[in-house]
Amino acid sequence: MMMLIAVLIFALAAAALELPVLIRKRWIKETVIFSVLFVAGIALSIASVKSVPLPSPLIVLKMVYSPISSWIFN
Repeated sequence: MMMLIAVLIFALAAAALELPVLIRKRWIKETVIFSVLFVAGIALSIASVKSVPLPSPLIVLKMVYSPISSWIFN
């Protein structure tokens, strides 16, 4: 429970530092992209703290680059 609270506190602190600058400069697209990626990162951090089994990102990279690799080397 303490780790979950720590993740949320650090996430709120990071958002409090970054979001006002983006909003003040009126960078709407950057703010939206930052927010989406930030929420995804928080969700993955919470899942990691809760010991939820997550698939490896290497599986996705292998699926993407396998056809390219076979095309180049064959």
